Amino acid sequence: MNDLIIYQFQDFVPQKDDIFILGSFESFHLGHYNLYKKALEQKKDNQRIILVTFNNEIGMPKFNGEIFTDNNYKYKSLSDLKFDAIVELNFQKISQLNGENFIYALTQNLPCTIITGKDFKFGKNASSNCNDISCYNLDSKVEIVDLLKVNGVKISSKLIKELIQYGNIEDSNKLLVFNYGFSAVINQKMELKISENLVRMHPGIYGASLLFDNGVGIYGIIHVKMDRSYHFISFDPKFKIENDTNILIQVFKEFRIISNSQLDNVNEKDFLSIKSFFINLIQNSN
Repeated sequence: MNDLIIYQFQDFVPQKDDIFILGSFESFHLGHYNLYKKALEQKKDNQRIILVTFNNEIGMPKFNGEIFTDNNYKYKSLSDLKFDAIVELNFQKISQLNGENFIYALTQNLPCTIITGKDFKFGKNASSNCNDISCYNLDSKVEIVDLLKVNGVKISSKLIKELIQYGNIEDSNKLLVFNYGFSAVINQKMELKISENLVRMHPGIYGASLLFDNGVGIYGIIHVKMDRSYHFISFDPKFKIENDTNILIQVFKEFRIISNSQLDNVNEKDFLSIKSFFINLIQNSN
């Protein structure tokens, strides 16, 4: 994990020959990774790769009031990639900015490379598209990357959020660069407090890891109850934790979907199946 520099849009100062990757990036999926790979291909000595993304927690209309993950988990995941900086956009502050003014504010019309997906739109009322960029900054080199599809369907954050809502975490993770996860505050009863706007997983039993700020982590179980409350269960019965501890949760796989109150518990079969899954995962990684 690298230290990640995050600039607010109004504070960012561009440099000559910066490489910008533009998008909303609510999640960071395999289609987005193709943009990142294109940036790495273009990068020369002393050039910066800068991801321009929206603040997830403030959101934007297409998020439909639910966020894929919180900013903390998003940026800690992205810090594993070779970004030189993040430029964070606040939709409420830039929504009235037209496309030409946005590109000028970002690049100051300096020579640069701008990488986007084929469906990228920006500016007030999304009135500009990727083909307009070179008209707004005549010194920009624009790289437009084709959309990535699976079985004829475009990979998108919206699609992945729908999979999460149905409890299809394993399928979601196949489309993501980093496993699905989120930040939480955990209490001594192992109850998780998460962002109110976070998209909710379907009630069920999930294999997950819990990571502390110091980098130490443990494997365990996430039980999403019928009331949509989240609970962590350790494989170690002696495991204890201080009240109101900040953690990261990474979810690996769904093991059982809960459809009624009689099934709303963690049984011995769940416990053994998930424990065996992680034992195999550790053995195969060595």
